[in-house]
Amino acid sequence: MRRLLVTIAVVGVAVLVVVAVGPLREALGHALHGDVHALRAQLRGLGVVGAIVLVGLILTHAVVFFPAEIPNATAGLVFGFAIALPLVVVAWLVSGLLAYWLGTVAGRPHGSGADPRPVPGRRRVRGAGRRAPVLGAVR
Repeated sequence: MRRLLVTIAVVGVAVLVVVAVGPLREALGHALHGDVHALRAQLRGLGVVGAIVLVGLILTHAVVFFPAEIPNATAGLVFGFAIALPLVVVAWLVSGLLAYWLGTVAGRPHGSGADPRPVPGRRRVRGAGRRAPVLGAVR
């Protein structure tokens, strides 16, 4: 229960940051609407701060779902390949770790088998590992 409260607090703080930071809120709106041109214009207008907004937008993706291609393409258009690639790779790595952490904390009762209700296909998934070597030898 304590872990779930920590997760809710982290998500709540993230929501407050997105709402409080105007450029991040605007960038999230552009990403949710799929407006690459408006996002590109916004980030170009922000200069170096645009990179921070872009990283914040990518971190927001751990909780809010929008096409990942939008910030990736915009980063390349605004900052160029040499700067955008390492910036985006590191930001997506941190976003993935954040999403993983949220999943382990909030999703643990469902994914670890602690839930007594049967999960459809669990028996097939457990048995799949035994058949894998046979498929490799068939080549």
